[in-house]
Amino acid sequence: MKQEKNNEQGYILLETLGISLMLLAMTGCLLFYRQAAALRCADAARTTALYLAREEFSRLQWMEQNEESFSASSVQPWLGSPDSLRQNGGIYRVRAETGSRDSTGMVSVVVVVQWEKSGFSGEQRFRRLIGRHGQESKRM
Repeated sequence: MKQEKNNEQGYILLETLGISLMLLAMTGCLLFYRQAAALRCADAARTTALYLAREEFSRLQWMEQNEESFSASSVQPWLGSPDSLRQNGGIYRVRAETGSRDSTGMVSVVVVVQWEKSGFSGEQRFRRLIGRHGQESKRM
């Protein structure tokens, strides 16, 4: 019997090391999953910001085209529905900063979108020139 005890002495240490390595691998996987979820949330917020900025540019272009001119060198608030600013579990703020008209009648517009979502916050800026199209485009 004493010989059997001597043969079994190292197995508990090996089992403990094996379980420790498995726990370390599982912990690493959980950290990667958490990071991937955070990146997915941030990407969704940036994509929503892009669509909100495109909507704001479209509304400003419509105003310009229909001669409802906005004042140059000012800050325009969000022109869309207030419900649009609460999407995908986030709260968004949108404003358009307009520059002065150049000699061709174009206005430089910067749309700033800020958000808070799942404990993260961010901001993106989009720039575009807005102006009236020629008279021939109104006839179509």
